[in-house]
Amino acid sequence: MSDAAFRTDTSVDHEGTGGVGTGGTAPGKRAPTDQLQRKAEGTSPPALTQTPRADNPAPVSGQSYVDSIVHGAVDPAKVVAEQIAHGIHDENKITDEVLWQMRPTTRGKKLSGGSADAAEWLRLRDEVVRPALTHGDRARAPAPPIESHDLKATPAPARDESAPVSGDAKIDALLASVPPNGSPNQVEAAWLLRALATGLVSASARSQPQLEQLAKGETSLRTTEGEPGAYQLKRGLAALEKKDIHVKRLEAGHYEVESGRLPVLGVMVDLAAGRIREWVKAGSKNRRPLFMFGDMVRADAGFATDAAHSQHTSGNAIDLGGMSFNNDTDVVAVLSGLDPGKIKMVFPDGGADGVTAHVHLALTDNNLYELGVPFSPAFFPLSEHLGKAKQAAQKQAGVDPAVGTTATARGAIMWHPYWYESTGTYQGGGTWKWADRGAGLARDHIHSAPLKNLLRRLETGTPPKVSVDAAREDGVKPKAPDEGH
Repeated sequence: MSDAAFRTDTSVDHEGTGGVGTGGTAPGKRAPTDQLQRKAEGTSPPALTQTPRADNPAPVSGQSYVDSIVHGAVDPAKVVAEQIAHGIHDENKITDEVLWQMRPTTRGKKLSGGSADAAEWLRLRDEVVRPALTHGDRARAPAPPIESHDLKATPAPARDESAPVSGDAKIDALLASVPPNGSPNQVEAAWLLRALATGLVSASARSQPQLEQLAKGETSLRTTEGEPGAYQLKRGLAALEKKDIHVKRLEAGHYEVESGRLPVLGVMVDLAAGRIREWVKAGSKNRRPLFMFGDMVRADAGFATDAAHSQHTSGNAIDLGGMSFNNDTDVVAVLSGLDPGKIKMVFPDGGADGVTAHVHLALTDNNLYELGVPFSPAFFPLSEHLGKAKQAAQKQAGVDPAVGTTATARGAIMWHPYWYESTGTYQGGGTWKWADRGAGLARDHIHSAPLKNLLRRLETGTPPKVSVDAAREDGVKPKAPDEGH
């Protein structure tokens, strides 16, 4: 994503139970996901009210009558045009300003999901701001033709004037046509396929075909995955349908997922563009894929309930592989492209308990990241897995210690963002009873100093929690011990 500083002066609530708007994000950040939009009443926004032609025009939409007399009726389109003319192209920041001018009493206040103000914010974004930005992007600079993908009917992305120059015409054209935030799935997927062709990033046998489908304009993405039990499958498909997420089982282990808007595509664009830019800045040497896009969209019907579902099903998560996890070089290079102030939680994910080492990156409904890094020497050594630490403590206590003997273990648990201290008491007969207590954040015990420094810059300060979603996606129901918080 962009290197623009993260705004901290926002007054719009983007956390909790459906705060709407992202006035606190940096210019160019992405809009809230469609799931968040559905929280604001669940109905289509009303048609845009046009300003009547009269000597004393009536107030537009929610503008008060007094404001309309004192200041004149606010024309949303004019406010948008003024913002764009001043170099502002962040749809969320512009929408904030339009709403604030139309409804001055909302300035400095947080919007609650489901409120009339929240619904108005969403309407202004979708019906006024986005069309204006799309038109402006097309007028500023059309993208170079996308090889093998006909996108003439889709909005052209804006040129990135800050893109470095490599001397390679295809790479220079690619960097000059990075899709702007909020671009359609088709545009982002087609650009990602061009990025894969550079050999600087790669994609798995699951994610690349889905990108190809999206680039062709298809919306039902095919996925192959493990088959849950019949009861879990039936329950999960029904739960997803209630959430307006459409998943169809084609045959055992084969599904189609109706994609809708895929927020994770924007994250993938940002990661790929960051990798290519850094490669150019480093002298365009050592052309190799630094990382691989792993699982993107999955049905994960076996993990869906009325209360929760996999982030992969709603297009909010990507698993990253193809990196060296024996040191921190690759992981730090990849994650350096993320936005400051957007990491919600960090937890160990993979490299233990039979789960392959990978980096898990999910975008929440509040446009924040959940980050999982593996148990491996540079991050969480296996000896610091709480289960391994308990085994070592028991072994140190001897084969058959006296009943009541205690031992202490410290370490991390898969998918938990906390560091744990655990006290074990010997019960006799080879049995130990352990009590776990949270003792700080797991990320503070990561061994890589560069990654710890990066995470300090990226964190939000939001209280973490057990990443139930990430555990479900890896096919495990996480145990939630007493975290002592």
